[in-house]
Amino acid sequence: MRNKNVLKNLAVSCLLLSPLFANAQERSTADAGGTSWLPYTTHGYVGASAGKADFDVDCVATFSCDEKDTGFKVYTGGVIQNIFGLELSYVDLGSAERAGGKTHARGVDLSLIANAPLAEHFSIFGKVGTTYGWTKTEASAPGVQTGSERGFGVSYGAGLNFDFNRQWGARAEWERHRFQFVDNDRYVNLYTVGVNYKF
Repeated sequence: MRNKNVLKNLAVSCLLLSPLFANAQERSTADAGGTSWLPYTTHGYVGASAGKADFDVDCVATFSCDEKDTGFKVYTGGVIQNIFGLELSYVDLGSAERAGGKTHARGVDLSLIANAPLAEHFSIFGKVGTTYGWTKTEASAPGVQTGSERGFGVSYGAGLNFDFNRQWGARAEWERHRFQFVDNDRYVNLYTVGVNYKF
């Protein structure tokens, strides 16, 4: 059921943003050339962001529960053609406090990105991809499973870019990663702001 909801949300997002992407396709923002650290891409960039992570965990009565923590990411990307690109990132979501222990999540994400200009210096983007995550669940409450897990899960998100000049820019972003935990698969949201540097 959750996977159906994810696909439905992605489809609706694509339909709503398609006019902007179609307009951006006509206004190609990149010339041929440039360098990138990712294969098959040009006009590379690197960046770092930090903010809040929000876990979807089950709280246990009589035990403290805090679903939020500080999270961060570092990333690099490049342009495939016109508005489209690839981005590779390392994300650390920190940990949630529950059941007398902590639940940790981090991973490596690869996403396809579509950018659409809004105004001078501003653009929006949407992304969809996959995260290979590894998690660890600790707890002291009876009956709560503990241990480590790893594997692939879907990821998606959206954000706003602001370019200070041709090389430096800022980004505000929301993204959602599906992680495999020892007791269940769950989403973790990450809200960040940061800076990036274009090659």
